[in-house]
Amino acid sequence: MGNVTFLLAINASIGIAFAAMFVGLSMKYDLPMGRWCAAGFICAAFFVALEAIVPASFAPLKLSLITFAGLLAALGLISVGVQRRYQPAAQIWPVAILFFILVLSHILFIAYSVRDSLIHAFGYQLPYFALGAVGALCIFRSNRRRPADWFLFAVLLVMALQFVAKAVLARRLNTGADFGSYIVSQYAHYSQSIGAVLAILLGLSLLMVMAEDVMKQVRDSLQRDHLSGLWNRGAFVERANHILEKHEAGAVVVLCDLDHFKVINDTFGHDVGDEVISAFSRSLKDGGGELCGRIGGEEFAVLFANGSVAELRQFVDRVGFLFSNVEFGIASLKPTASFGIAFATENDRLEDLLKRADAALYDAKRAGRNTFRFAPAPDLEGQVAKIANGDEL
Repeated sequence: MGNVTFLLAINASIGIAFAAMFVGLSMKYDLPMGRWCAAGFICAAFFVALEAIVPASFAPLKLSLITFAGLLAALGLISVGVQRRYQPAAQIWPVAILFFILVLSHILFIAYSVRDSLIHAFGYQLPYFALGAVGALCIFRSNRRRPADWFLFAVLLVMALQFVAKAVLARRLNTGADFGSYIVSQYAHYSQSIGAVLAILLGLSLLMVMAEDVMKQVRDSLQRDHLSGLWNRGAFVERANHILEKHEAGAVVVLCDLDHFKVINDTFGHDVGDEVISAFSRSLKDGGGELCGRIGGEEFAVLFANGSVAELRQFVDRVGFLFSNVEFGIASLKPTASFGIAFATENDRLEDLLKRADAALYDAKRAGRNTFRFAPAPDLEGQVAKIANGDEL
């Protein structure tokens, strides 16, 4: 086995190893990036192996076209995987269209040009540069700025630029008249050696980013209340304080409490009580709650970065409507909830908001439950009075 053939086998093995790791992570955790990158590394491994095992006598032009398109597809899949993480709202079809344009251009204008000519050298390598740059650009345009993100950006950028360097190198060194002479050329030795190093760096940088995502999922799962699926009290307070730092005078806290919940548990059993908690949690999220947490047994909190009296009234109405339409399979079970709403004023802390919302909640309970009350606030008295009277704002 020649040196370059050995390097091709090594590169294929690297691709398979990283693909296996990406598949394992994607099966256990929800990592769209991992699935796309696994497909990319598998694709790269297959076409690199094809170069290593196909005899030199096999239709050199066909082999060149097949491996060009296959390795370009591998890079495209990895770029889409990066896009799925850093710009999840972006469409995939522009990358697919770019891929087909590059392949078609290669077939029409590059494949039949003189090998090692300026047109062939740059025409062969620049499509790889283009698709590699897509991934780097996605990271650069995102708002993620952690060390792992910058490392992946740097690796993708270097990988894209090395394709330009390969074009220059192909002009200086003889790449061979065909595939048979290519695999014994000095250019192939340099190209495959650099490719192996960059493949390892790319795989490691992708794993670093995925490891951060996995750790975030684990942290989030530990901070979730398993019955309701909402944030637990500690996680809610942490995130609410962070929001209040940015929206000090516009935030709103809504405290919610299930009415007569102890009676529900005593009458129908704790299993039914758990169903009621789960149903109310879904109603909060489906009703438009921004940051929702279960902060006690049957007590919940919702924080909005901002909102008007009318918008909060609409939110309470939506939650009440959704909750009242849940079927529990027990005709006599019609659970309700009470709400206390407090608007943040300047220099308010979360504890202050929660206290005022709690006082408003108890006012709602004293008023007969299954209703809401606003905590007193000088700037809102007129709006609250209109809401109370059923007037339009």
